[in-house]
Amino acid sequence: MNKFSLVHIFSTLECNLSCAYCYTSVNCFNNKCKLKEIVTIVNQLEINSLHIEGGEPFINDNIFLILQASIHNEKTSVVTNATLLDSRKLNLCDKYNLSKFIVSIDGSKQIHDKNRCNSYERAINGLELLVKRDFNVTISCTVSNTNIDCLEDIALLALKYNILKIRFGDIICTGKLKDNDKKYFLSDENYVRLIENFNHLKQKFNMLDMKLSLKKDNIKNLVNSSNLFSDLFYKENYCTAGRNQLAFLLNGDIYPCYNLISNHNYCIGNIDNYKNNFYELILNKQITSCPIGSSLHCNFK
Repeated sequence: MNKFSLVHIFSTLECNLSCAYCYTSVNCFNNKCKLKEIVTIVNQLEINSLHIEGGEPFINDNIFLILQASIHNEKTSVVTNATLLDSRKLNLCDKYNLSKFIVSIDGSKQIHDKNRCNSYERAINGLELLVKRDFNVTISCTVSNTNIDCLEDIALLALKYNILKIRFGDIICTGKLKDNDKKYFLSDENYVRLIENFNHLKQKFNMLDMKLSLKKDNIKNLVNSSNLFSDLFYKENYCTAGRNQLAFLLNGDIYPCYNLISNHNYCIGNIDNYKNNFYELILNKQITSCPIGSSLHCNFK
């Protein structure tokens, strides 16, 4: 049996925000909900990590339906903008042994508000609730031209709240951003600057666990120092789409990569078609091209 490093369940694609570079869309699927069937399949999988995400998972109670039925809660993280957190929701997270939260923060109030719909204060309020209740928090920062030179703001925020993990990642050209202003996309020159900035950040804040995941396929050619490259790239940069990573949408559609969910052409099937032999689905599907430009290694190319 395959062991999956990471499985994503999108409990909803609805969101209370409308961030400019969101890779999801409420138009990705019909409204038929198959959460019970999805969790039944995921419970049969051997996995390292499960991510519940959206949209914004806390916009409705679907997340708690997943947690109530899942056997993987101790391996589960929820990806959230933190703006809708309250005592009731966190009490339910405690009840179902969900302790890991990945919170999206893109920088200072000025930058975050510009990128994420004036939500900084609400996000920080949610972050403070999590910290006060001793949840395990990772800050996730989406890097674009708007914050490439402001990464230190994220490190300082993490230190303020005694958060040790930060994950930086670049923007992908899927979902809403396909039709949006390309001012967010990094040029080749700015990719190099990002890597230099990140390397400096790691040296200055070596007490923090910081990683940078880049999806640009020719990034190694842009970096002169092989040492710099090897220090930055960790195993998540090597695409594991479909072989040991999967994404489930609310309607039961399955994708080899969470970055592809806005494009139905990359759907590899629905759980209704593979209830008896789920592994047949993922072992016999191939994707001939990747719209992300991705990664150093892709099993579906």
